Amino acid sequence: MPVGPNDPASAYPVAVNGQATLVGGTVVVPAPNVAANSRIFLTAQSLGTVTAPSTLAVSARVIGTSFTILASQATDTSVVAWQVVAPA
Repeated sequence: MPVGPNDPASAYPVAVNGQATLVGGTVVVPAPNVAANSRIFLTAQSLGTVTAPSTLAVSARVIGTSFTILASQATDTSVVAWQVVAPA
């Protein structure tokens, strides 16, 4: 099934979420459900050693194992909420 920006929410039946704390601007999140086509959403929850939120990105993923969150500020120790959504 094609998955695009205008597909209904029902196209994403499986979602897992949690929180992770950055250490030196990065953290590896264990995620056995992560796939090549998973959508990973990131949101800063609380600021650590920074005064303004970093830009957050998924810098790597290991299919079936984990993904890595990278902050734009190398000293960031913020708490980040994440959600992995797997298209059907």
